[in-house]
Amino acid sequence: MRIRVLGPLEIAAGDGPLPLGTRKQQLLLALLLLNAGRTVATSELVDELWPESPPASALPNVRNYAARLRRLLAEARHSDGATLVRHGRGYRLDVGPAWFDVDEFTALTTAGRAAMERGGLDEAVERLAAARALWRGRACAGLPRGPQLRAHCTALEDERSLTCEALAEALIVLDRPGDAIGVLRAQVTDQPLREAGHALLMRALHRTGDIAGALAAYAHVRQVLAEHLGVEPGRELQELHRAILNREDDPEPPRPREAVAAGAPAPFRPQELPAEIGQFVGRQGEVAGVVERLRPAGTPPRQRPTVVLLFGPGGAGKSALALRIAHRVADGFPDGQLYVNLLGATPGLRPPSTVEVLGRLLRSLGVPDVDVPPGEEDAAARFRSLTAGRRLLLLLDNAADAAQVAALLPASGSSAVLVTSRGQLSSLDADRRIRVGGLPEREATLLLRRLVPDVVISEPAGAAIVALCEHLPLAIRIAAGRLMSRPGMTAVEFAARLGDRRRRLDELELEGLAVRSCIRVGYEALLVDGSATARTAARAFPAIGVLNVPDVSAPLVASMLAEPLPAVRQALEHLVQAQLLEAQPGDRYRLHDLVRLVAIEQASECDEPGAAADAVWRGLLYFTEGLRRANDVLRPGRDEDVPRFLLPTGLSPPEFAEPAQARAWLDAEIRCVTAAAEQAAQLAHAPEAMLLSLVRQVWPHLQARHQWDETLRLGLLLIGAGRRSPASELTGWGHLVVGTAEADLGQIDRARHHFELARDCHAATGSGAGMVITLNSLGIVTERAGDGPRALEHFGAALRFARKNRSLAMEGVILHNLGSLCGHLGMDAESLAYLRASLRIRSRSADPSGLGSTLANLAAISCILGDLDAAVDRATAAIEWCRQSGHQLREHEALLVRAEAYLRLGELDRAASDVDTVLALSRVRRHRYAAAAALRQRGKLLAARGDARGAAAARTEAEAAFAHPLVQRDLLTERLLTQPWPARGGDP
Repeated sequence: MRIRVLGPLEIAAGDGPLPLGTRKQQLLLALLLLNAGRTVATSELVDELWPESPPASALPNVRNYAARLRRLLAEARHSDGATLVRHGRGYRLDVGPAWFDVDEFTALTTAGRAAMERGGLDEAVERLAAARALWRGRACAGLPRGPQLRAHCTALEDERSLTCEALAEALIVLDRPGDAIGVLRAQVTDQPLREAGHALLMRALHRTGDIAGALAAYAHVRQVLAEHLGVEPGRELQELHRAILNREDDPEPPRPREAVAAGAPAPFRPQELPAEIGQFVGRQGEVAGVVERLRPAGTPPRQRPTVVLLFGPGGAGKSALALRIAHRVADGFPDGQLYVNLLGATPGLRPPSTVEVLGRLLRSLGVPDVDVPPGEEDAAARFRSLTAGRRLLLLLDNAADAAQVAALLPASGSSAVLVTSRGQLSSLDADRRIRVGGLPEREATLLLRRLVPDVVISEPAGAAIVALCEHLPLAIRIAAGRLMSRPGMTAVEFAARLGDRRRRLDELELEGLAVRSCIRVGYEALLVDGSATARTAARAFPAIGVLNVPDVSAPLVASMLAEPLPAVRQALEHLVQAQLLEAQPGDRYRLHDLVRLVAIEQASECDEPGAAADAVWRGLLYFTEGLRRANDVLRPGRDEDVPRFLLPTGLSPPEFAEPAQARAWLDAEIRCVTAAAEQAAQLAHAPEAMLLSLVRQVWPHLQARHQWDETLRLGLLLIGAGRRSPASELTGWGHLVVGTAEADLGQIDRARHHFELARDCHAATGSGAGMVITLNSLGIVTERAGDGPRALEHFGAALRFARKNRSLAMEGVILHNLGSLCGHLGMDAESLAYLRASLRIRSRSADPSGLGSTLANLAAISCILGDLDAAVDRATAAIEWCRQSGHQLREHEALLVRAEAYLRLGELDRAASDVDTVLALSRVRRHRYAAAAALRQRGKLLAARGDARGAAAARTEAEAAFAHPLVQRDLLTERLLTQPWPARGGDP
């Protein structure tokens, strides 16, 4: 199989090219190919295919395109084909051993440039010409470019330009300028604003003796730059033009003359760059972008050097990337290339002082030892004088802070400085900052395979190893070394060893290289800093590590440390600068897994006994108290018997003045609460009551968000913990939680089984609250199973238990459910009575979630009975309450009810607005019933407007949506929306 994207998209197998389908399908294929080996989220694909406004059918269309491509590739695939797989919430295309022109192009250009660097110009020309010949036009020619495809194609085309220019340069050096002219004519036509190509063309024409042609080429580029950018050509072009006019034999961009005293020796031209690393993979975009930025400045001259900073975590390959860039721009700095390791990230070594570094630089520039000033100020002045007007490249590796760099900047606008550092060095006046993180999965796996070419590494094993190395080049290199040192170990076995968190850091240590020590450098710097912020950061780091949650907020960490919130915020930012934490949107922070392992080790080495356990306990208290306060606002009275705990001094749980604040806190913390509950189940020092408190309080919010996997996991967690303590309430609540998830997933029989087990457990432990909720849940699943009379019995029993326990909030819930059931059964008078009684209770307790639900059902009954104005008013109020509480499911149903009322009133535009809102929200929130019902409503609206064809299409789409096994119909809403009603003026 041959895959081509360097030109029109094409896949050939067997007898010829494959039929790739519609433009949208081809666009999806192109994006997957350019991300080969990486999972592309479905949401990214939707944004790419419909960048303006995705239609309601966007997700089904993406699935259809992917299914067709999967079938197409499967039918065409032999032993060397490509495979499209569904992975998580996205798709991944693996090209496998298939011939892919991008991979071929990358390999040829890499080999060609390597040949140039070692002087093998004939080989370089052969490889670079072959790479250029792979291009058949613009990348993915003919396809519309969304944001992602545009970025990928632009990067490829930039690399193509660099390849053409390198090829032409090699041809000129080999005295084949005529061959170079053909390459360059095409290049400057394709990329008219790249001055490097025009300069090479002028040189090639001059070498052939075509002086007029060279001067005409300059006139042309000058006109192009003026028309498109409004600028004159850069200094290199201007000086080349001047040299041609002066009839120089072999014009080159002239080098600035040194202002030296008469009789003084010529200045030193140091070439101190260390050799590049042996295997370098990826980073083409970063290399190309920085190379372009670091090229000597044009006119007007700058008053300061160009400064580029590469920053990121330890082990990400910043130094290797910096060396790769530096070697590619070195010839543009003929006055020398300087290199200094500032030791800001070297374990056990003190960073050199500024005066030490200045002395080192001055000696590199030819200043004798005896003439190097001993003081920092004098040394800096001498350095500025010596570098003024020169074209120097300075690579400052592993800078500790901005102050260390600022005094080392050359006093020349034609010089450039490339800096690497862990931190962003925010106060450094940099022209560009680039964060260097882990490699993409495909490139990380390629690096691993290149480092151990004799070891068979399957795709799953390679992906697992690089994922456990967090795609960091240092960790991957150590892992490769481990594999080479153990000939009898397979890649699968090594991946399993890395998967053991207890030994992973030990496995990632080899011959003086260690991920552990690389990470610890930042932490050890905190210990020697001595400032109050650094001390707080040093306490926060292990505390965050031992609380096993996806991310943390500043208030959570402040509660764990019993420290003031402002001081903790500063400490967290300090950890970010040290690359020990990663800042996340929403003022949150996360630890990478390898960093977390180091933090856990540090917690175990802490001088304060019990500090780690205390930090975890305080974190759990923060979550359980935050949940209690959120539920007091969103679900008042429903969790009165949940276990509570004495709050220690310094704990600062959140305060909520209104439902929106509580909902926002839950949105941010719900993943963390789930993880904290799982951790609480494993802790010997955490009582069962903590686990029960966390699960009981977060479970309703997981259910409302359709997070059924998490709900099931927590329920099973309770059941497992209950087996260790048979007399506890955990088992009954566990079966109750699992049952609700099974019911929402449409597994009615399994749900009923769990509820019956829960009922028996609660009866045995005497849990009145558990019994009330279990009987209520039995009523719900029995109603869904179609046994209305039996459901009434369960709800009646639940109501008696609630009144016996004096649980007014649950009484309101059960009255609501009775009203809903009676409405579904056609007992409208009874339904109104129950719903009004529920509304009175929920109004007294100011329960926004309950009010939204009950008002939505009252609106439905009002609409069924023909009181359309009351239906609109009640549905509108229900929507507002649901939005306050975040009850998304009831919000959708209230919108559908109001849309139906508007439809019956003949207010079609208002009905259409509500239907469109439901479609948009349900697509994002994965509420399948609401989406299906809204499509059906759209069909009714189109019919009302006389669009029979559109109505039929909408009905067909709705029928397909209703056929999904996870659609759980709301029976009362369905009664309303499927009810025939008398037509009147303008109504369907």
